Amino acid sequence: MTNHELHIKIWDWLYQNPSKDKEDWPEWDFNGGEVKEVMALCFACKEAGINKNGYSNCHRCPIKWNGGHCENIDSEYAKWHDSKTDKTRKKYAKIIRDKEWRKHD
Repeated sequence: MTNHELHIKIWDWLYQNPSKDKEDWPEWDFNGGEVKEVMALCFACKEAGINKNGYSNCHRCPIKWNGGHCENIDSEYAKWHDSKTDKTRKKYAKIIRDKEWRKHD
């Protein structure tokens, strides 16, 4: 599967299981699945690659986040992460799942 396909798969699972977190995804190898752990448990980070300092190349992220990057307080990811209700977590998991996946040369 591609990183984009895996991104859709995990975020669809999070949409279907709003009380769970990314580390709870049953497909991870550490949960008995077959998908190897990736940086930040994020397939967009994996797609962006790692820089010489060992951090994600955020400028190459295939997702255009509100606020410029996923860790910005205005991003959909931050809103999902900080959500207190299943309804809000579902809302943002769906948005993240369905976000456009951009290609970088």
